[in-house]
Amino acid sequence: MNYEWSEKLSIGNIEIDHQHQELLKYLNLLMVAVKQNNTEEEINRLFNFLKGYIAAHFSSEEKLMLKYKYPEFNSHKAEHENFSLMFNQFDLAKSEGASEILINKVQKFLHGWWVKHINQTDRSFGDFLKKQKDLG
Repeated sequence: MNYEWSEKLSIGNIEIDHQHQELLKYLNLLMVAVKQNNTEEEINRLFNFLKGYIAAHFSSEEKLMLKYKYPEFNSHKAEHENFSLMFNQFDLAKSEGASEILINKVQKFLHGWWVKHINQTDRSFGDFLKKQKDLG
C-alpha cells in the first residue's frame, strides 16, 4: 500500500501540508524498505528518521495551536500522543523482526490514522487557522 499525497489531503496551511507530504514520502520509503527486505541498518535509519520527523511535525502543529489558542488543542495533542505510543510499539515489534503480519498491521494503522487525522482533525485545525487569519 502506497500513500499518495493529493490536494484532498491539504488543510490549507503550506507549512503543515509540506510536512504531511514529507511524512507520507518517508512512510512509503519505510514500507518499501521493509517489504524488499532491505538491511536492518537501512530500515532502522528510515524508522529513526521518521520518528524524529513525526515528533518535530507534532511539535510544530502544537506550537501553532497554542499561538492561535486553538480550542481543540488538548484532544488534538492526545491524538498525537496516541500515534507516538503506537509508533513506538511498532518500533519494539520491529526489533523482533519485520514479519509480514507486522507490516500489514503497521500499514492498516498508519493508513487509518492518517486518513482520519488529516481529513478530520487537521482539517478542523486548518479551517480554524484560516478563520483566524481572515479575522486578523
